[in-house]
Amino acid sequence: MNNLILKLKLLFLPFVLWGIGFTATYTFLHWLLILEYRILDLKNIVVEFVLPAVFTGLFVFIWLRKRLKLLKLKTKTGDLPGFFQFIALIALCIPAVVAQHYIVTATGKLVQVENINQIGQQKLSRYYTVEDYYLDKANVQIFPYSEVSGKNNQYLNFYLHAVVPILGAAADTISTQPIQGWLGVKFSHQVSNRLSPQGKEAAYQKFMQESWEEFQVQNTAQFQYLDRIGSSTDLDKYRTAVKGKSSFYTTSEPVILVPVHQPYAARNGNKLSWIFGSFGIGSAVWLLMISLAKFRPFQLKKFLAGKPQKDTELQEFFSIFIPKKDYVVTPLILDLNLLLFILMTLSGAGFLTFESEDLLSWGANFKPLVLEGDWWRLMTNVFLHGGIMHLVMNMAALLFVGSLLEPYLGKVKFAVLYLTLGLAASLTSIWWYDRTISVGASGAIFGLYGFVIALLTVKALPGQMNKSLLITSGLFVAINLVMGLAGAGIDNGAHIGGLAAGLTAGFGYYLSIYNQHEDYLEPEEEQEKYTSA
Repeated sequence: MNNLILKLKLLFLPFVLWGIGFTATYTFLHWLLILEYRILDLKNIVVEFVLPAVFTGLFVFIWLRKRLKLLKLKTKTGDLPGFFQFIALIALCIPAVVAQHYIVTATGKLVQVENINQIGQQKLSRYYTVEDYYLDKANVQIFPYSEVSGKNNQYLNFYLHAVVPILGAAADTISTQPIQGWLGVKFSHQVSNRLSPQGKEAAYQKFMQESWEEFQVQNTAQFQYLDRIGSSTDLDKYRTAVKGKSSFYTTSEPVILVPVHQPYAARNGNKLSWIFGSFGIGSAVWLLMISLAKFRPFQLKKFLAGKPQKDTELQEFFSIFIPKKDYVVTPLILDLNLLLFILMTLSGAGFLTFESEDLLSWGANFKPLVLEGDWWRLMTNVFLHGGIMHLVMNMAALLFVGSLLEPYLGKVKFAVLYLTLGLAASLTSIWWYDRTISVGASGAIFGLYGFVIALLTVKALPGQMNKSLLITSGLFVAINLVMGLAGAGIDNGAHIGGLAAGLTAGFGYYLSIYNQHEDYLEPEEEQEKYTSA
């Protein structure tokens, strides 16, 4: 019983207090700073998902993980400490995320206006009903685009954002007054990314045709109310469609309204009950998990005595981002990539993935722009990534090879090598592709592994490292090349270009060392010949 009370005190109560306190505080700040007074302007995905996940993850990883060390969770067959942390993260994150969706829909007020032009004459609200309006379908504007998704980019997604001017009456079609509102309609379709180029083009044309036919026949004028789109990727796409109609005189930031066919009273759905229900289920699961685990008596005794075990794992994790002797350039590269990713996320570009337009604005590699004079893109793209998983995978690969090569080469040579390989990969990419947007450190990383493979084949590295490291590096290169060749959406040009440049640099570096060594020995050898003669 005493053990259960200690578990409640040390592991369950803090879990519950954080869940309630963080969700309530963060939701209030969301309402105050963004929804009510509009002090901050962040994309929906950042406010409603990224920040709750980040703050919850920090609590679990930095604070709760220490307390989990008091339990006997180490096993030979699995990583139970990691599993416990994952369950805690999910259990705390879900109600916080649902709460943000709830506060957005619950805060909005339904404003009734007689004419659409009245929207610009008062403070913007979230929801509207309009008595008199005319949808000018003759001047619809569209913005079609596509993107890949899924594991190894296995899916190709087509999207079509259409906007229709909302006018006060049919007679306003000849007016030069600013258009206050646009009705937004979105269409989407998914196909396999393994289709041939001709198959993809046929699927795209079919999607465009069917979407246009559906738009023409659907009665977009019949809706319960209009929902004003908040800061999001969809809003950006709708506004891009609006800008395409240069003949229209519109406001600098057009109001995009999406038709809603359900009653206004049903806008919140079951979100409120899901907040409490998900938190209750998560808390019950957490309580069951910690109650089944046993304490580690020695660690518990030290903890209660105020002498907890030092958290060396956390120090080791953060140490990979801190420069130190023989390890300077690698952490700086990691930090720069991570910083740019955070800045892009906070700017609202995304988290899981980034849109092509955002990547281009941040410095992605793109042949037409490079040839127009943006030569700096050949280097900036090496420090950008297309999403969180792209970043994590590349940085893990960089950490492994960088921690090996940098002490061997020295920080200056390693930095020059990395930048040179990145440049070579970027040049190969624009030679290989005519209109592909490319980002990522993978080309330079492939080059580093190619450099290592070259040194290993001539046994220039310490003998005890040769066999295992050669196998590891070879498997990394082979698996990623096969994945790249099998799946579209991967810059094979950058990968192969970086690898070829790395192999060349590795063999060249070895020859330079070998020649210097021969030059150093030659006088001594000549002296031996002269003496014996």
